[in-house]
Amino acid sequence: MRIKYIIDRSGKDKLSIREYTVLDKKDQQMFTLLCEETYDDEVVKDAISTSKADLIDTLRTANLYPQGVYVDKIADLVIELYGPDAAESKEVIFDDSDLLTEQARERELLEDLDAIIEEETDEFDELLEDEDEIKHIKTTIQVADEEVVDLEKNKIDDDMLV
Repeated sequence: MRIKYIIDRSGKDKLSIREYTVLDKKDQQMFTLLCEETYDDEVVKDAISTSKADLIDTLRTANLYPQGVYVDKIADLVIELYGPDAAESKEVIFDDSDLLTEQARERELLEDLDAIIEEETDEFDELLEDEDEIKHIKTTIQVADEEVVDLEKNKIDDDMLV
């Protein structure tokens, strides 16, 4: 499904977002208006100055509720409209098939990454399970069998620290 959003700021102290979709599978260029929401400029400016998340909350309504990827791009366009190089309107078209293809590609990458991690983990586990015992190590270091340390002798007097 193709969805088009037109974000328009040409009205007096208003921002409007119109949502269109393609209803005819044969004609993918013919969009039909689904919804139009109008926002007060001051409310939008306040939301922009607070955070992008606040702007997204402001743009989403009971009638207009774009999904995450879409609303994120719409919020970016709204910010551009209120920026220094502001235009009167912006348009963006989303195609669900592109989104699904991208999600499938991401899923494949995650599966590939999981396989690599599993392979590396198996190799590491094999190294840890190596049953070759160390028979004898020749070293010049001599370790005493029983070395007693006199703790009282090595103890520092608290009075000496002050």
